[in-house]
Amino acid sequence: MGNASIGSARRGASAVRGGDGAARRHRARLPKDDAKDAATGDRTGVAPGEGAGAMSGTIPFGELADAWKRDPAFRSEYERQGPAMELAFALAEARRDAAMTQAEVARRMGTSQATVARLESGRVMPSWNSIERFARAVGRRPVVMLRAAE
Repeated sequence: MGNASIGSARRGASAVRGGDGAARRHRARLPKDDAKDAATGDRTGVAPGEGAGAMSGTIPFGELADAWKRDPAFRSEYERQGPAMELAFALAEARRDAAMTQAEVARRMGTSQATVARLESGRVMPSWNSIERFARAVGRRPVVMLRAAE
């Protein structure tokens, strides 16, 4: 009987028969806070009355963005990441205009959906070859344009 007889001797016949003996013994354990949320069905993590509609003293995004842009450290980082983000937005927009999913683009490129997601995230600067493959996959062609520095 091979290993089945050894396993049944240690865990009992039910472990071999049903195959779920270990599953019954080792149930997932949630931290107390998570268990309370799961019990009440609360998936938001925000108490009633604390949502965006109930917030007072919020700063409009435009004012916050203006404040960030006046900060030299923020401006430096924004300018450093700007080109990568512009390229990422252009790739994502081209895919949406083609009415394609990331998985469909990945299939046409011969790569994974995760790779397409990374290209569209702006976290990595793709090679020119990747840009060309992406463009062909969405029915476009890449064009390089140099603008005057601002």
